[in-house]
Amino acid sequence: MYDRSLVLRFQIGDDAAFEEIVAMMHARLRHFVVSAFHIQPADADDLLQDVWLKACGHLRRLREPASLRSWLYSVTRNMALKHLRRRKPVTSFDASQVPARQAREAQVEHFADLRAAVATLSPEHREVVVMRFEEGLSYEDIAGALGCPVGTVRSRLHCVKNILHGKLGRSIDDKS
Repeated sequence: MYDRSLVLRFQIGDDAAFEEIVAMMHARLRHFVVSAFHIQPADADDLLQDVWLKACGHLRRLREPASLRSWLYSVTRNMALKHLRRRKPVTSFDASQVPARQAREAQVEHFADLRAAVATLSPEHREVVVMRFEEGLSYEDIAGALGCPVGTVRSRLHCVKNILHGKLGRSIDDKS
């Protein structure tokens, strides 16, 4: 409801509403870019500047104000993928570069092992893991951000759970 009111306020000319949107979402989108796409923090900051410029230009025409979060994740995802296509491939990744979310540490006993296993996933699988488990997005919001059916999100998460179960020897639960 709050997201919707912010969008509507911005659409009628209240520029302070956009500042609230940025304050509310910037850290989450930055974490998403770094975690899901292994983009270095400095590059993530540059990428997010482009995201906010695009959002400012297109938010006035957003038809479903309640879909703000999934729309922002979609814009961010598309720009991150574009960034990855332009850069040289990375041959290795240090999982310790991904900022940890302390709230998840209590849920997973061997968080470092889990993060290392997640870092080996394909980008398609890694992004749904980050959106669902680290960002706490609903299946519907993830589907909206990825531009795919909810069933595809469920399928990818199911596949990820099987992969991680095989790598870690224990299951990963999704309390949905």
